[in-house]
Amino acid sequence: MCYFNIKPFINDGSNDTNLVLLPYRRFKKLSNVKILDVISGSKGGISKSYESKIRKLLRDIKLYDKDGKPTFKLVVPYTFKDLNLRLEPALLYRTASNELIYMDLNSKYYTHCETCVVREDCVNALKLIAKENGIKVTHLSPNRAWAELIEKLVKKIEDKNVIFKSELFNFRHKLTN
Repeated sequence: MCYFNIKPFINDGSNDTNLVLLPYRRFKKLSNVKILDVISGSKGGISKSYESKIRKLLRDIKLYDKDGKPTFKLVVPYTFKDLNLRLEPALLYRTASNELIYMDLNSKYYTHCETCVVREDCVNALKLIAKENGIKVTHLSPNRAWAELIEKLVKKIEDKNVIFKSELFNFRHKLTN
């Protein structure tokens, strides 16, 4: 049903409102706890050299600028099907209250909303993003509500800067270590 993670965002960041489109298979790699730790600015107990490699890759995929500042407000993954770009029901979102929220509705990590151990955090994050962006969500099921929120959020932000990262990007470093 989903994979959800929320972390404090302690990176010194700009107030960028960029929407970054990222290939879905690259986006899934961001769910790695060590990578989310680096994105959020927490050290996460990894070596400086590994952290440096992750930071370089985050710059390469345009999530950070050359000075190490975040360039995104929202990251949404995409896939291609029949030569059409399809946005996937997932996001990485940086809140105004300095939280980093990762949600992937394609994942099978958490399977049942009704008995999910992160349901309360999940619903609170959903409400926070909706409130920050003035979006009204009508579905009661968290899974459907997230899908609705992601769709409305993309429509709201797409008029602003969009950074498109194509399939031609060569992801050389194995991020699953």
